[in-house]
Amino acid sequence: MQIKLFKKILLAGFLVSVMLLFPINSAYSNIGIQIEHSTRTFLYRGNTLYVGGSGSGNYSKIQDAIDDAVDGDTVFVYDDSAPYWESIVIDKSIKLIGENRDTTVIIGNDSICSVVKISSLTSNIFVSGFTIMNGSNEIRYDSNYNKIYKNNIYNNKKGIEIYDCNNCTIENIDSSGLDIGILIIGSSHGNLIRNCTIKDNTYAGIMIEAYNYDCCNNNISNNIINDNFRGIYFVEIYANSVYGNIIKNNVIGIQAGPSVHPDEHEYQSLSINYEYGDICSNTITNNVYGVFLDYCEFINVFQNNITKNNVGIYHEDWLSSGYNNIYQNNFINNGKGIYIRGYNGGASDNNIYENNIMYNSEGIFIFVGDLIEGASDNKIYHNNFIKNGYNARNWGDNIWDDNSEGNYWDNYKGKDKDDDGIGDSPYWIRPYFILNKDRYPLMEPYGDVPDVSINQVNEATQNQELIKQSSNNSVTQSIFVYTNILKLLLQRLTIL
Repeated sequence: MQIKLFKKILLAGFLVSVMLLFPINSAYSNIGIQIEHSTRTFLYRGNTLYVGGSGSGNYSKIQDAIDDAVDGDTVFVYDDSAPYWESIVIDKSIKLIGENRDTTVIIGNDSICSVVKISSLTSNIFVSGFTIMNGSNEIRYDSNYNKIYKNNIYNNKKGIEIYDCNNCTIENIDSSGLDIGILIIGSSHGNLIRNCTIKDNTYAGIMIEAYNYDCCNNNISNNIINDNFRGIYFVEIYANSVYGNIIKNNVIGIQAGPSVHPDEHEYQSLSINYEYGDICSNTITNNVYGVFLDYCEFINVFQNNITKNNVGIYHEDWLSSGYNNIYQNNFINNGKGIYIRGYNGGASDNNIYENNIMYNSEGIFIFVGDLIEGASDNKIYHNNFIKNGYNARNWGDNIWDDNSEGNYWDNYKGKDKDDDGIGDSPYWIRPYFILNKDRYPLMEPYGDVPDVSINQVNEATQNQELIKQSSNNSVTQSIFVYTNILKLLLQRLTIL
């Protein structure tokens, strides 16, 4: 009781200080505590309404306090009356603050409704300090300039759903045990997801889905995204970015591709799914697929550490070309570092350069679905291929240099008699009858090469042996490949 009284005395002192700093008049009577979002600043200097606790006049239900609040007010919720069994609607520009994010619990009273719904009629809402459970969406909103901060969201379908919203911030959220941790959908722009822990979600940790690419400039940064089916999932979006995240132990770390929506279970149309986006400075490790690019164009994947995945980057395309840039990444100790698979002209015209491709079972594998078209005209240069089981295998018609310099290959046996740093003979790419070659192999590694620990080396060696055995036993792939060799050779001879 004394602690509660002491808290109220401190809070009263704080409010008196605010009143002295900001004299109340008719123009400011509905404004209160300052919150910043991007370049905008919002001031809330209204009344504080209390829910729970032992104060006289305190509310017993959160919704009752919200109904009595006006724009600029703060609703403060004590944890000693938790859990609060209710689903609430916020239709005013207020702050809703829980006393302790771990012990101030809201449990929805209808599992088919949102636990916290923010009305489209308002904006500039701040929600912080709660554990929120048991709804179809734990928090759903379709208005702008809101901030969801320091909440725990557990055990239902979708944690946070943003529908047709702009410039909202989702920060320091723990989201787990859901179908989708955070969903941005519709025409939503300029939203920020940062410093969240998102794990154990069955469909996707974070999903951004739009139609006609009307969903852009959203940023996913500095999150921990672990143990989901998909860590991050993009469908039909434009110019979104993924920076500085740790993406670990998912089936697919980052995927851009057609959707089977968990509510509708309908396969979406095969259109371009991700354009003009950046995937940068992430740690992507221990996933089955690190990055899965399906029907994507003009994506920059750069300066990532991509390690210990079955496949580091998988790029597949049918009909449409790639035009993606993969550069300055470290591909270390994966099954396949980079795997490109194209059909009917797809997965072509990509640039792959300045990567360290090391200790993988296979550095780069490029496969043409019909062995005639697709996965071609990719430009691969200034990469370091070091200690891979196979440095590269290529079934497409691709370019392995920039017309003056190629790649560094640790198993290159040629000479450099004129000491210009470029081998005097080409480096041939497996399988040799495809006639792909690096015309200007480098004699020394390009740029900086990272140190690799002895444990990583031993683990990589074991993985290389396992995958080689698997490759040797793949009867289906062998039959498919060799039944098409004659057709491919005839085509090559015609070209020559």
